[in-house]
Amino acid sequence: MSVIAILSDIHGNLPAFEAVLKDVDSTSADEIIFGGDIVGYGASPKECVESVQKLGGKCVLGNHEYYSKVVSLKGIENLRGDWEENPVLAGVVHALRTLSEDDLEWIWNLPWSLTPNDDTIIAHAGLEEPTQWPYLTDLDSATPSLDIMTERGHTVGFFGHIHRFGIYPPIVHNSESDIYELPVDSSTAITVGSVGQSRETLDNRAGWVLWDTAARTVQFRKVEYDWKRAAQQIVDAGLPLHSAARLMRWQDADDDDL
Repeated sequence: MSVIAILSDIHGNLPAFEAVLKDVDSTSADEIIFGGDIVGYGASPKECVESVQKLGGKCVLGNHEYYSKVVSLKGIENLRGDWEENPVLAGVVHALRTLSEDDLEWIWNLPWSLTPNDDTIIAHAGLEEPTQWPYLTDLDSATPSLDIMTERGHTVGFFGHIHRFGIYPPIVHNSESDIYELPVDSSTAITVGSVGQSRETLDNRAGWVLWDTAARTVQFRKVEYDWKRAAQQIVDAGLPLHSAARLMRWQDADDDDL
């Protein structure tokens, strides 16, 4: 049994990542597992990838890592003409131009999921159609993953991709501490927020979760960070202004497709 910090969707945001790691250090976490999308949007994919590797490298494949391989195979020169204004494509190209060949091979070979114990599975998006990257936004969209978890014998699943906290089916919790006690007789799916690009309503703090496997509790944690510095880094890197503006507060996500 252990206490696991689960961090997802760093998206090249080094100031947010550093702030979250300090918060992790203040807890009883025994290890860190990453839920994918280390790269994309942000200015510092190389620094973030190298930090994840130094922290043990336990990470699943995210759609932005997947897209970076698609773009690499397709060729940057063959992208649509407005790719420099597209937050997803521009972030992917920035990662391709910044990461070493070894780093690129490493992110491209990340597993689709990790099972730190028999009860728990961690993946970036929904389990039913991995290459389609399903979002878990409510109980209906989480049900296919919950069914797969039950078939595989997992009672707890952690997912990124949506950049918001969620728990399905809903559970009554301690509102002051945001600690949830998970049932033992049914499967629960948790979306873990985002380190580097929160899409919580009017809340741009960095998010992550702490999973106590013995107590079967999950705590949602939020951390203040210097988002202005992260936004300026995006601008200085020549990435789309939209990616910097998104750090100010939540906006609808409508650009996550190639």
